[in-house]
Amino acid sequence: MLPGEPRTLADGKTVMFGTFTCGLYRVTDVATAPKVDFVYSFPGKWCAVPVVVGKYWVWTVPELRSVVALDVSNPAKPKEVSRLMLGESMEPHWMAKDESGTRLVVNTGGHGGDARMYLLRINPKTGALSRDPTTPVLEMGMVEVPGIGDMVPRPHGAVFGN
Repeated sequence: MLPGEPRTLADGKTVMFGTFTCGLYRVTDVATAPKVDFVYSFPGKWCAVPVVVGKYWVWTVPELRSVVALDVSNPAKPKEVSRLMLGESMEPHWMAKDESGTRLVVNTGGHGGDARMYLLRINPKTGALSRDPTTPVLEMGMVEVPGIGDMVPRPHGAVFGN
């Protein structure tokens, strides 16, 4: 249910997509007779837009309060290689990677929890996830919106720029 955006893997021909109900699927024979196979799942819902870093599918898993890296070098049998818990009240939702494929920005305000943004690191050789100790967490506290009043922003996406 609720399929998300497809991603092409590092081999340039394998396509995978996740669902917002936290299922992961592989699409085979894309050019001739496409077939969709279920290959992995996490508990809960609202697993959002993933990023692919080399052979790693990196995904937000709100139920686990974590960002998880799966090795998809064998797309039929993904293996979890790293899990980074952000905190008990965090529900990671949206993510983007930088050009180098070593930094990720993750927001936690999509479907509840605290509204924060984190800059994470990923080791593209091992898939290991870590917090970036040189960058503070961006707290999205109360802001005044003219004509509306005080509101808590809920970031729903992020990009890296020059």
